[in-house]
Amino acid sequence: VVSENMDHRPAFFAISLCYFFLFLYYSFFARFMVLVYESYGLDAREIGLIVLLGIFASIPASSFWGVVADRTGRRKLVLAFCLTTATAFQTLLWFTPQIASHNQRVAYCCVLSVAFTMARGNDYGQLRGMAMRTLARFNRQNAFGSLRLWGAVSWGIAHPLLGYMLDVEHGGLQFLFVGNIIAAAMAVTC
Repeated sequence: VVSENMDHRPAFFAISLCYFFLFLYYSFFARFMVLVYESYGLDAREIGLIVLLGIFASIPASSFWGVVADRTGRRKLVLAFCLTTATAFQTLLWFTPQIASHNQRVAYCCVLSVAFTMARGNDYGQLRGMAMRTLARFNRQNAFGSLRLWGAVSWGIAHPLLGYMLDVEHGGLQFLFVGNIIAAAMAVTC
């Protein structure tokens, strides 16, 4: 716990900014990934399989990265590694159209879904741990909602804007990959 006179605002601003960019990162793929998979010629059953494999992969990944962060005490480093690696795997999806065989395309998407889910681990858990530690350091545990709010703000702003850009403006789906990379980079640097 720090002195009562210590200014908490810079630390709270950094955590809020990280929430903002992490949820922005989530928004690029969370709701729009189905459109990407459909553009690759995958049907609903194949997309469902990809999503299911990602859910199964998240179970051990969450525990693994949580243990790594707890044992090392380096939550920010673990978060940066997870986001960077997951974004690299997600970016590899961009090359799916180069695969001629439909079955190989589905398999490629399945493998990358598991890979980026395993790499991402529990990135939200790492950020929450950082936020809770910061709140405890300044003895302001009741302020969690004000930090977390910025994640909801970016999520709420991004979805309508992305939907508009993809639907009305006929933006290319490649925009999702570029936005994903930028949002991940911003989340890592804050």
